[in-house]
Amino acid sequence: MRNDQLVRVLRLAQALCARPGGLSVAEMIALGGAGRRTVYRDLEALEQLGFPLYAEGDGDERRWRLTEGFRSRIGVPFALDELVALHVARKAMPGLAGGGFAPSLERAFAKIAGCLQAERAAALERRQSRLTVAPGPVRSRRSDAVLAAVEAAVDSGESLSIVYKSPRRKKATRRLVDPYRLHGVGGAAYLVAFCRLRRAMRVFLVDRIRLVVPSGKRFDRQHQAEASRWYDGSFATFSGPAEVVSLLFEPEAVPYLLERTWHTSQRLEADEDGRVRMRIKVHPGPDLEAWVRSWGRLVLVLEPSTLRRRVANDLLAAAAQYNRKRTALQTTTPVPRPQRLRTGRADKRAESKRQRLRSSKRPRD
Repeated sequence: MRNDQLVRVLRLAQALCARPGGLSVAEMIALGGAGRRTVYRDLEALEQLGFPLYAEGDGDERRWRLTEGFRSRIGVPFALDELVALHVARKAMPGLAGGGFAPSLERAFAKIAGCLQAERAAALERRQSRLTVAPGPVRSRRSDAVLAAVEAAVDSGESLSIVYKSPRRKKATRRLVDPYRLHGVGGAAYLVAFCRLRRAMRVFLVDRIRLVVPSGKRFDRQHQAEASRWYDGSFATFSGPAEVVSLLFEPEAVPYLLERTWHTSQRLEADEDGRVRMRIKVHPGPDLEAWVRSWGRLVLVLEPSTLRRRVANDLLAAAAQYNRKRTALQTTTPVPRPQRLRTGRADKRAESKRQRLRSSKRPRD
């Protein structure tokens, strides 16, 4: 079998495997770009290779299929609950699935679904229709092409020239970076790379990369160890030296606190008054600070003092802002109420009074 025929036969076998309804000769011609006689030769080659084919229908409506028993033997050996778990996983990957990996995930799941028997495919469809996964916050700016180029450079070890726009800077900067790894969290993808401009490891939000151009040059991975440890000790996104963070939660927050494992290093200790102390060893960055503030008055930072001071200052500033707005609302000039319109008996009494006044002012003879 020649190489070109081998490629056509393999492609035809994949198509027949992925389509339980089979293929017509016209569809096979469109698939492989070959003539009718070539298609029949490829079908004969498939039968010689052991693929049990059968045809249904007559004329142009005739469709070629693989027998159901053979499809089940070469199908993916997944249980129904495992397939449902895969479906949920592809919907619940907001960090990277929403970017360059989404088409690959959809193609992979389509191949799995195509190899299922009709009954299992119907059961999977029913289970999927009863499951919903909240996508979470959606990034306002996302470029699948940029993420795909970054992913390719991480795999190949090729330096990238990027144009990056940070919200803290008025202008975008052009940088040459050595990409080491991608990190997905909270609906976003982050690139950990060595920045030639800053001469240090940096993290870049992929959605803020306006332009990416492969340099065509590979870099030696001399910072691989640092990149591998970059997120060790981080709470979510921000990295840095890890410290022991001690938090005291009020009794109202305890049931919700115990529902999850918030960090792998967490240690919980119950007090006699119903409060719970949490100790975690993480970098006290803005991501941890935002999480602590989300609990409001139900949590108190015990240590470190720097984190306690930042959270306290933010909460005091927020309280002052609300107090200023409340004072402004109270000192606003009240809007006068419109006079109530008279209706019913009040109107009749007023009209009779006006008539008496008019009659009293008439000149007498």
